[in-house]
Amino acid sequence: MNYAKATSLLLLSLIPLSFIGYWFAVDLEHLFFLYEWSLVVLMLAIVYFSFLGIYKEKKNKWIFISTLAFTIQMSVLFLFIGPFTHFSFIMIYYVTSTITTILMVISLKKLQKYRYLPITFLFFSILSTLYVILINNLWGKDLSFILLF
Repeated sequence: MNYAKATSLLLLSLIPLSFIGYWFAVDLEHLFFLYEWSLVVLMLAIVYFSFLGIYKEKKNKWIFISTLAFTIQMSVLFLFIGPFTHFSFIMIYYVTSTITTILMVISLKKLQKYRYLPITFLFFSILSTLYVILINNLWGKDLSFILLF
């Protein structure tokens, strides 16, 4: 079995699942728990296939390490956005993001094939980190001046 393809397809399935989650959150709020549990199952499947890839495909081990790191970082971000929206959780995200970035740079240096995966993960990791930095800077600020315009 090609574990790299399986984990990549599972990661790509996050996009339509996010659209469904938005639809549930806006129009069908009573079904939002389906999105949450689908997201949990999908993340667990990605982690499972990443671990299988690390142990079974020694040649492409760093692809799966970067995939696992990215999945853990996104899980921490989803937990921060969802049920654990506390200021102290931002620091946990920063630590996770730093470790993830280090692992992705190492995997980028070690890989000869499939280098586009860690580059893509780094791109989305930087975008999500910029989002958390924005949230961190706006935390507790009075933004009522925006309503004046």
